[in-house]
This record gives sequence, structure tokens and C-alpha cells, in this order.
Amino acid sequence: MAFQPPWKLEAIVQSSKSLIADYNLGDWVALTPLSHQGYANYNLKFETTRGTFLYRICMDVPLEKVQHEVEVLEYLKKEGIPLAAPLKRIDGHFINSTTEGNVVLYEFINGSEPPLSPKVAEQLGKHLAQLHLVPVPATLDRENSISIDKSENLAELLFRTGFSPPLLASLFSEEIDRVASSVKEPLPQGWVHTDVVPDNTLYEGERFVAFIDFEMICQDHLLLDLAVAVQGFCFDEGRVSEDRLLALIDGYQSVRRLTEKELEVWEDYVCFGGLFLAHWHLEQLLERSNEKQLHRAHELISRSVMISKSGLPKINSSQ
Repeated sequence: MAFQPPWKLEAIVQSSKSLIADYNLGDWVALTPLSHQGYANYNLKFETTRGTFLYRICMDVPLEKVQHEVEVLEYLKKEGIPLAAPLKRIDGHFINSTTEGNVVLYEFINGSEPPLSPKVAEQLGKHLAQLHLVPVPATLDRENSISIDKSENLAELLFRTGFSPPLLASLFSEEIDRVASSVKEPLPQGWVHTDVVPDNTLYEGERFVAFIDFEMICQDHLLLDLAVAVQGFCFDEGRVSEDRLLALIDGYQSVRRLTEKELEVWEDYVCFGGLFLAHWHLEQLLERSNEKQLHRAHELISRSVMISKSGLPKINSSQ
């Protein structure tokens, strides 16, 4: 079922017409919802006489996070990271307050969600490693909103609130306990996108074009991004695709070598990558019921259980 926004398109159109003069973008032409939508933003293709842009309504993202994101994107764009940069208004600001919520305009980059293949995974690995090598200025430093400690707290909260189904809460708690010591190891840190899944990347065929959706970018263990990427790019019907996983690691290590400590905790961290994504869904489910999110949380937690039993293909620093 397609995502249905809480506003009529006519209302969004009116808002877009009201703010167009703030950007000197010419005349309004069209505003069209994109076919794929995320959980926290609503995205539309915004056409004017001076070009095509991405019109994003930030639905469940606090203003301070939106501000942090646009500042980070400006910085990363200057560092050569392929991404859709935010557009600055004539007055120098980026964020627009509309009836529907905070709105940011971005460059519109042609591309689509990639097919899943070893070449796609290898391309992703290279570009992810390049992101990880970019220095983090102190002025943009921000901790991850989801951590192993917060996941431990969430597991307790699920029990206290009588989360349903209780088996899912129990599995989440058991898996977090199992991987906690590995995830708490001191590991290399830097920029972490935190949501490197296919629908947050753009490709032309199997050629990587750009990262998108940086609202959760922060500083954390670099291994987290790789672990989440495995969840997004290396699973087939509940099983890991060895070819894609090894291609992802090959691409990554062609730019940045994993440390011995990262290799030591790799398997547990891939499990945490799924639990990390499940954490976000479970927090949302505590606030409102959503069958799609419940199914996704169950899928991600089940992957952790599966990996704990069957393991992952072996990798090494010369992979």
C-alpha cells in the first residue's frame, strides 16, 4: 500500500508556491510525490522554470536535527561526498516553516534504488569508506541517538509496558544482551550515515550515484555503517548472500582497511546492525501500531538469531 500523507496534495502545492520566491527559482511548474517514501520524511519532485529539485517535508524529525543535517551536508559536499545538497534561500537559511511542517529543498539527482548484486555492493563499500575517511569537525560532532546502552534500556521498557507480541520483546532483549560486549569495544569512529539501505542510495544501473537521507548522520563506530549495509544489501529471503557480502567488504577495504579489533567483533556487529534498525521501529511501535513496522522489526531481530546460529562468511584484512 502506498504511503498516504496526512495532508492533501493541494495544500502542499500551495505551500510550495508560497516559498518559491525565497529561492529565486523562477516560476512554479509542478509538484509530484515520489513513488517511494520513507518513515520520517515525505518527498516530492519540485519542478520550476529554472530546474528540478527535491521538496522534502520533515515529518518526524526535530528542527535541531534538520538544522544539523543541512550543515553536515554542506560540509560533506565540499569534501567530495556524492550527495544531494540542500538549497540555500536568498536570506541564507535552509529551512522553511510551512503548514505541513519543516521543508528543505535539495538538488534533484537522477537515479533509482539499485538492483542487488555484487557490483552494487562493491560500489557501495568504496563510497562508504570514503565517507568514513572524512574528518569530523568539532562544530558538527553529534552522538548517535541510538546506542547499545539505549537499546538495553529499550528492552527493559518493552517488558515494563507489556509490549505485544511479548516474544518479539524477549528476542530483542536476548540478542542485545548477546552482542553488547562486542558493540561496547573501543573501535574506530567517524561519520556514520546509520541508515545505509538501498532506498537511501541512488544508482544508475549498477553505478553508484549518491547517498541520500542523512537525517540520522552522527559520529559513532564506523563498523555500524557496514553492519547496516549488510542488512540492506546482502540478504536474500532471510539468508546472507556471500557474494554480495564479500563484494561489499572488498570495495570497502580497497579504500579503508578494517582493523583487527573490527574483524574480531564483525559478526556480532552485523547482528547489532539489524537490532539497531529494529530499535527505531520498536520505539515507533510503542507510540502507534503499524503492521509494516512490526513485520520489519521481527525480520531484523530474526536475522540476528539466525547469524548467531549459522555464522557469516569469513572475512579478513586482506579480503
